[in-house]
Amino acid sequence: ANARQSQDTILSMKEDVAQKQDGAILQMLAYLVDVLAAVTLLVSLAGAWFSNRLTDPIRRLTQEAAGIDGKNLDYRIQMDTGDEVEDLGNAFNEMTAQIQKHIKNLAQVTAEKERIRTEIQVASRLQADMLPRADGAFSERTEFSLYATMTPAKGVGGDFYDFFLLDEDHLALVVGDVSGKGVPAALFMVVSRTLIRSHMAACIPLEQTMEEINGCLCDNNKNGMFVTAWIGILELSTGELSFVNAGHCRPLIRRQDGTCIYENFLGGFVLAGMEDTVYQSARIRLHQGDMLLLYTDGVTEAANCRQE
Repeated sequence: ANARQSQDTILSMKEDVAQKQDGAILQMLAYLVDVLAAVTLLVSLAGAWFSNRLTDPIRRLTQEAAGIDGKNLDYRIQMDTGDEVEDLGNAFNEMTAQIQKHIKNLAQVTAEKERIRTEIQVASRLQADMLPRADGAFSERTEFSLYATMTPAKGVGGDFYDFFLLDEDHLALVVGDVSGKGVPAALFMVVSRTLIRSHMAACIPLEQTMEEINGCLCDNNKNGMFVTAWIGILELSTGELSFVNAGHCRPLIRRQDGTCIYENFLGGFVLAGMEDTVYQSARIRLHQGDMLLLYTDGVTEAANCRQE
């Protein structure tokens, strides 16, 4: 009986301990759940705070940077975070200042280029107006027909031509090519054409004419420019053509029967190339139906897209 009573007491105590143990476990689990929930909430709040602290300056920088556009380059970003984001904002401000500077420089360069382009266009028109127009020239003369054209590779160039009557029976023909391109060549062309025309009007022998022109061009020619020239005088009544070739392209003669020949006579060195140069003239006869082609190296040096 004592043993059973002790057994019942032990079993009763065991059940009581088991119940208390189960309650303690449940209470511990509830406590752990509460602690976990609290920790999760704290971590979430800390993460959100840290995220906002990290992204808010970037968001502000994005909004500030949106205030910079092509019409408001004077706007400056104001960031005082004291970290790399503030450095990035300062870099944006520096970039904006550099863009403003480049735009200002570009506007100045564009204005200068436009001014130069306008001046070159005016110079090109002046140069074209200086050359005689072949359309309808000497339409009253039946002994010959004449055509001439010049198309500069740039706005202005150094190639030129001229033709005029020395008298009723003599026609002067001139084709020249100044070294170089652009405005310097155009200016030297004007001087060369003026000298050639004025000296040919004096009606002196072609050899002497070329020597005097060469001497004038050599004076004060500090830039070392020169001009190749072909100058001829056609006697209309006889078809006799006297000419001097000063380093210029060979004229091409097409006879009435269709045969073509180059006139290879070279009368001397280029004009303005060397002082005291001696020139020689030659004579050929053109017959009815013959054609004389004078040109510059802009024709012979022209190439297609394959550089042929």
